[in-house]
Amino acid sequence: MGGKKKGGKKKKKGAKAEVEPDDHYMTMKYDQLELTVAALKQRYEEAKCKRNMLQIEKDMIHDFYHNTRAEIKEKQATIENLDT
Repeated sequence: MGGKKKGGKKKKKGAKAEVEPDDHYMTMKYDQLELTVAALKQRYEEAKCKRNMLQIEKDMIHDFYHNTRAEIKEKQATIENLDT
């Protein structure tokens, strides 16, 4: 019989608290931060919309490719049947 395995996680000694980064947002006033956040949200929404449109286009091209590929196989099969 095997021995017991030690379980659980070990605690880190001297775990550091999360430190906030020092950037230009820390020096902005509240009004500027509100405008910046609004602008960033708008850019995020636009980027998300563009990405979704690109993904839809990519999926459409993929579907067209597979549909035409299937049609080509069908046509080749009918040609081979006519040849025989």
